[in-house]
Amino acid sequence: YDVVFFLDAPRVVACFGMNVEPLNPAPKKPLTRVTAVAPPQHLVPGQSVRLRFALIDPEKGLPRRATDVRALAFEAPGVWQQRGEVTPLPDGTYAFEFVPPDNGMYYVWLESESLGLAPNNSQFLVYEAR
Repeated sequence: YDVVFFLDAPRVVACFGMNVEPLNPAPKKPLTRVTAVAPPQHLVPGQSVRLRFALIDPEKGLPRRATDVRALAFEAPGVWQQRGEVTPLPDGTYAFEFVPPDNGMYYVWLESESLGLAPNNSQFLVYEAR
């Protein structure tokens, strides 16, 4: 687009070109899909829970492995959180352990720079503690 800028006082007139990009570009396909493995029906406050995850290549359907996988668990609305390393298991899955302190909803994110899982990725899992 050609943009014309006019300011009355002090008098300024300027013209310049501008490119406009779409507000919401087409979302990129994730490099890795996060899947819960045998998720518990609910968590018990005060008791350690071991959550298992698989990291899958969405195009090939095969498990992906990395050494930089970390997890973030937090209680909604964000009053409690715990970050930690995950444990790679022999069957190609990963495990993350934490103790939910209270009743509530807990969100768990996995992140791995090498697998394309940014800390703010849109793949998270939700568990209820009761």
